Amino acid sequence: MAGARLRETWRTASLPRAVRRAFDDTYVLLSVALVVPVLLAESIADKPQVGLTILVSAVFLAVQAWLARPRVDLLRRLAPRERSVVRLVLALAFVAVADLVMREATFRPTALYLPIVAMAAASGVVPAVAFGGLATVAYLLPPVLEGADLTSTVQRGFVMAAAGVVLAIGAHRTVAALESTLGRLRKSTAAERRRARRTTALEAVGRILAAEGASQTALDRVMDLLVVRFGYTYPSIYLAAGSMLRLGAQRGYAEPIVEFDGSRGVMGRVMRSRQPAFIPNAGTDPDFVAAERGLAGEICVPLIAGGQLLGVVNVESMQPDELDESDLEAMLLVSDQLASALALARQREDIAAQADLFRRLAAFSSAANRAVSPDELYEVIAQSVSTVIASEAVILVLLDHATNRYVIRAVAGGDPQIVGAEVQRGEGLSGRAMDARRLVVAKRMERGMFPSAVRNARIPDVLTAVSVPLIFDEDVIGAITLLRERLDSPFSQTEQEVLELLGNQAALAISKVWLLAEVTEDSLRDALTGLFNRRYLDASIEQASAARARRSPEDRDAVAAILFDLDHFGALNKRHGHLVGDAVLRRFAAILKARFRASDLVARYGGEEFLVVLDQADRETAVRLAEEVRAELAAVRIAGLDGKRLRATVSAGCAELPSDEAELKALVRTADVGLAMAKHAGRNRVIAA
Repeated sequence: MAGARLRETWRTASLPRAVRRAFDDTYVLLSVALVVPVLLAESIADKPQVGLTILVSAVFLAVQAWLARPRVDLLRRLAPRERSVVRLVLALAFVAVADLVMREATFRPTALYLPIVAMAAASGVVPAVAFGGLATVAYLLPPVLEGADLTSTVQRGFVMAAAGVVLAIGAHRTVAALESTLGRLRKSTAAERRRARRTTALEAVGRILAAEGASQTALDRVMDLLVVRFGYTYPSIYLAAGSMLRLGAQRGYAEPIVEFDGSRGVMGRVMRSRQPAFIPNAGTDPDFVAAERGLAGEICVPLIAGGQLLGVVNVESMQPDELDESDLEAMLLVSDQLASALALARQREDIAAQADLFRRLAAFSSAANRAVSPDELYEVIAQSVSTVIASEAVILVLLDHATNRYVIRAVAGGDPQIVGAEVQRGEGLSGRAMDARRLVVAKRMERGMFPSAVRNARIPDVLTAVSVPLIFDEDVIGAITLLRERLDSPFSQTEQEVLELLGNQAALAISKVWLLAEVTEDSLRDALTGLFNRRYLDASIEQASAARARRSPEDRDAVAAILFDLDHFGALNKRHGHLVGDAVLRRFAAILKARFRASDLVARYGGEEFLVVLDQADRETAVRLAEEVRAELAAVRIAGLDGKRLRATVSAGCAELPSDEAELKALVRTADVGLAMAKHAGRNRVIAA
């Protein structure tokens, strides 16, 4: 039962497939074309031999169908042309046998030799000649054997041969033309498929670059596409870095060139000319330099956007003429996409860098506005400028109002010993910026170009620099100079623009802090004498007392005080007027300024009274200094309104604060006691309490 089912399955599945395969065979179709007219002719003959004809035809068709099977051992050992000869010989034999069978009929199937000869001609001239000769012999042999008229038989043979030749030539030319057309079609189809694959690959390149930009990952993926989709073994991308090209990504090279200066090779020529180079055979180009042994061809295309060289894309081959015009066309399209992506990436980087610069500029402005004293602001400017614009050193030059000279007020990253050095206008980069009242750039500044006062500074001998003048209310108040050690990294146009903005902000901040210091100074000093006033004196005493209280008695420094009082000052004012009195006060204040240290607190205590607090001084020192002041004033003669020379004297009380006492007000009270004792003792004297 199972066997029956298997046989049924074979009949329903295998038999139709075998029939289809047989009728797909050219020689089976030829055989059918030969058998059909023979059977038709025999069926209407006067003395038909239908049975024999059918038998011969069936055997012939069966053999051709069997030979059409792909696994026939008899034919599998033969070459394709030899298999064709066997099949055609069988066809020739069938026609010859049919001719013998039908020799008594009025119709002979000799015309059927012609399609066999034509099919043989499709395989070449030799098969055509061979089968043409066999067909002619087969055509002539039966009449000759039957004793027919030789002349007429030969004539028919010539006609048969001529028809065969014409048919063979036509068939051969037709087949040759068809094969040529088919070859061109195949070549065109292959080129179209290659172009379609490359178009798809180019679209993939575009999608990658559009999604990821010119990132390292994107460049690596583009390299993979050039290898897998385009079939290139040695692709590479180099990106511009200043005057150099640096490797961005590559495939295939064992030891790739990482950096290239453009001085030689095809890539160097492309860098200089900015024109693509197509070298199918490296032996024809004197500039070709093999990056790896065995390379024989190259396509190098520049990546250009906005007139700027952004890099190159390069492919090389191992075989001469392996690269063609279609490869050049493909690489030009790839280069356009890469250049666009690189340009967009650089624009994004520039925008991000500018945004970051302006954020840092805002931070600088905030830090500068928080500074409340000039010295603090100078340090903030010097330290903050290098965080806004990258630089190894920042030098701040400012006008000294007391001397009307420009001096270095702060340095960040340079030699701190140059602080205080004078910079003449027109000298050095800072002087040139102040003199020209505009930003000045030096891409290469050597030591001989430094201002003379800082020529021996401990900084590199050659720098790239930029300097911006500080201008407020049309007055040049200084300059900011930035220095970089790398000559291949000059200050960009964007950095210069930001530096000008920074200079404007710095000039405004400096002017504000100067004004604040001036106003503060005026509020803390006595307008007549220029000494600190009572408000400042009281605040300073409170501050010093608090600081002293935080220390233990054994750690407290000695402190002394002198309280001065001009003798009979009220009477002098009444007798000679307030102008003379003011002159006496100013002269005495000048003596105090000259006699005491900057660390000492000298103030107008009230009216004609003056207080001096001596830091780290004892009572004896206070008495000595007070006596010197008293003697100096006594020797001074002041002109009165009437031209007479007037004499003024002063009394003083001195005191020292014990170490166990923190409050400086107690020191002032003790000095006041000494002053009272000096007055009661006759004035113009110094007494310590």
